[in-house]
Amino acid sequence: MSTSTIPSVAPIALQPGAGDARWFLGALGTIKAAAETTNGQLAVLEFLWPHGSGSPLHVHHNEDEWFYVIEGELTLWVGGQTVTAAAGSFVYGPRGIPHTFAISSEHARFLLVVEPGGFEQFVREIGEPALELYCERLARALAGVINILDPDVIVLGGGVSNVVRLYDAVPKLWPRHVFSDRIATRLLPPKHGDSSGVRGAAWLWEPARSSPVAPGSMEPHPLN
Repeated sequence: MSTSTIPSVAPIALQPGAGDARWFLGALGTIKAAAETTNGQLAVLEFLWPHGSGSPLHVHHNEDEWFYVIEGELTLWVGGQTVTAAAGSFVYGPRGIPHTFAISSEHARFLLVVEPGGFEQFVREIGEPALELYCERLARALAGVINILDPDVIVLGGGVSNVVRLYDAVPKLWPRHVFSDRIATRLLPPKHGDSSGVRGAAWLWEPARSSPVAPGSMEPHPLN
């Protein structure tokens, strides 16, 4: 009796926003699982696509694919049938069937699963690495601040402050854009997390309330 060895596949667990992010046909596509991580069985990509854009009419001869809409709305044309897919919708497109889609809402976020895997390589080949491109643009913008103000520290705020890689990658790109051979500015995360701005506003609340109020003006209600 002969036995065949089935290659083992390691589990995949990614946090929100994690994966290989690429700018692809005007959209942000993040590869969550690929042929090399699923033994060729499938590829999973998360797309964030702006209004009015979409894919050209095409057909897959070797892959099946399906869409699951997370937010927003897609209008799909599959084999001559028009489908409006709002958040929570599932659409399956078998191989050999011409199809296309357009984003009919302000934007749309959806999962695209392709079986077997391999489509993600096409995304890698024609797309641009999103994080690397963002790092370059952020470095260029902050270099302008350094050239004019020469601050000791620049603190990132909001959700972008949670991208740990920025604190190492962006300063390394500053020498391309800063008009000095010595850069002392540090790039740091906010001490109290991505909501530090709200925390600061709360600290200023009482002093603002204790200041004189002009007659006829409306004093804000206390924070709950």
